[in-house]
Amino acid sequence: MGRLGGPPGLLLLGGSDGYLISLDCSTGEAFACLRDASIQERQVVASDFARFFRGLATLFLEEGIRDPDEFASELAAATGSDPSAQFWQQRVKGFT
Repeated sequence: MGRLGGPPGLLLLGGSDGYLISLDCSTGEAFACLRDASIQERQVVASDFARFFRGLATLFLEEGIRDPDEFASELAAATGSDPSAQFWQQRVKGFT
């Protein structure tokens, strides 16, 4: 357990729409977990910080999303997200 209660090497990047976003400094993976969930329930939302940031930027810049589920699946695949994570689906649906 880390000094502040989380796993060692896990850096909290911030919170967004009910999620806590963290970065594993040893692997580079970006994680998300719901604010009211245990940090142990975190899921990979990107294989590295650059992909996470690009995924968010793509979401913010995309206009006229015709199929939110398809777009979210494309974002999840492009970022290397855990296939069972709902993070990208919920982010996309919040923008449409």
